[in-house]
Amino acid sequence: MKNRRTLITLLLLIAGCTATPTLAPRPTAYQAPTPPISSDSGDQIVICGRRYSIGAPVVLWTDPQGFNAYRGGHFNDRVTRDEPNHEPPGFEQLQGMVDQFVIHYDAAGTSPRCFSILEKRGLSVQFMLDIDGTIYQTMDLQHRAWHASEANSRSIGVEIANLGAFRDINTPLFEKWYTRDMFGVRLTPPPGRIYPTLRPARPYPVQGEIQHRLLTQYDYTDAQYESLSHLTAALSRIFPKLELAWPQQDYVLSPQQFEQWHGLLGHHHITTSKVDPGPAFDWQRVIRRAKELR
Repeated sequence: MKNRRTLITLLLLIAGCTATPTLAPRPTAYQAPTPPISSDSGDQIVICGRRYSIGAPVVLWTDPQGFNAYRGGHFNDRVTRDEPNHEPPGFEQLQGMVDQFVIHYDAAGTSPRCFSILEKRGLSVQFMLDIDGTIYQTMDLQHRAWHASEANSRSIGVEIANLGAFRDINTPLFEKWYTRDMFGVRLTPPPGRIYPTLRPARPYPVQGEIQHRLLTQYDYTDAQYESLSHLTAALSRIFPKLELAWPQQDYVLSPQQFEQWHGLLGHHHITTSKVDPGPAFDWQRVIRRAKELR
């Protein structure tokens, strides 16, 4: 019996010595995340690898027609909201971080032109919204984009395709991009991508003061307003600190106001050098529709 116990003990020791130890995974170079495979209906955004339907057309950075912010070398050093350990936050952590949704116009007129400019300037944004209402997501929302200075770490940004606002109502760009037919004003983007017939929501230039400057701008399209409302409603559901409200002033917030603000805001609410989304942007329309959808 004693010899048998000794034999069993020796066998256990041998098994323990020869077992393959569990090793920690080796650190690897940064790679852009790939959304999980699913029955994508073309209306899903991606947050921390999860897909969420929003009820509006979405093209992801991994789709054939998508725009990939991870592609630019400048972005690989700017992929995290969490500076100390350079690890992107998990879903629940992200929910506690994101409390602002920054609205920009792209001044490029279409999303393909916008993305090209962003790449050249070393900038990025999580979403682009084209004139036909298509939403392009360029990265997972767990990653910080570089679009709105001190708001970057706590915000999500969207660049809406629109020429922008000008002091000169007779700017040649208006004559080039907005022409008239028998039904009124229509958008005439430059040759390239084919778009359906699109018209600004209001068929005339809109004037208003931003940053105490009188500016003129053509409105966004109905398709853009509808898609943006769906996106806004979805983000407010997912991020509980993001309120369906906007600062009802047309100039920059004070540092204290900015710190305490939890909701939508324009780029012009963050810095005095910006005037987007401009005097034509209908805040009430977006908030009212988002509340209906929420």
